[in-house]
Amino acid sequence: MTLTVQKLTHYFNHPDDYLYKDVSLKFEAAKLYAIVGESGSGKTTFVSFLAGLDSPVSGTINFNGKDIKKIGLTKYRNQDVTIIFQAYNLITYMSALENVMSALSITQSKHAGDKKYATGLLASVGIEGELTTKNVQKLSGGQQQRVAIIRALAVDAPIIVADEPTGNLDSENTKEITQIFQKVAHESKKTVIVITHDQKVASMADVRITLDDRKFTVKDIKRKAS
Repeated sequence: MTLTVQKLTHYFNHPDDYLYKDVSLKFEAAKLYAIVGESGSGKTTFVSFLAGLDSPVSGTINFNGKDIKKIGLTKYRNQDVTIIFQAYNLITYMSALENVMSALSITQSKHAGDKKYATGLLASVGIEGELTTKNVQKLSGGQQQRVAIIRALAVDAPIIVADEPTGNLDSENTKEITQIFQKVAHESKKTVIVITHDQKVASMADVRITLDDRKFTVKDIKRKAS
């Protein structure tokens, strides 16, 4: 499974004042990608294109060789990509468990209706016991973010896109969440793309993509064999 960007160009008011021009990138399955760059550089806008939330001025985004517009952006968002927002976007009148179960049902996941599966995933990030049935608005910010992450990881979509997913977590939980992203990418063979300002998160990725001065620089991160 591959997600490719071909000759993507985007600007808001005038072609000469572009965010990026003729960008071509490739995202592969079983890899964790970190996109880093200064605030205002266009990271979130770029990822909104990858997630099918918006469309660039020109260029194409293809999933498995097919333009996502031809797949249908709604179908693509429902079946092929799942998004983790910095603002959580949880269903506020539901519990943590209900949020995950709802996502499994809406996306028609193979795990739909499987409370044991959902409970186990939540427990893996410390959401267990009474926390699973407590209204999400009564959880701390860090706990809500973990629920949002697990809700995204639980579904069957092969692509996971996350905008600053560890922004509200302490260093220990940030490391644990990033390790979960690594595991999902490597063991579940998913494409995981994370926007982050945290250099520790970026250092744990397989590929770091830096957006600077309207240009993307790609660096494979080599790791020592254990």
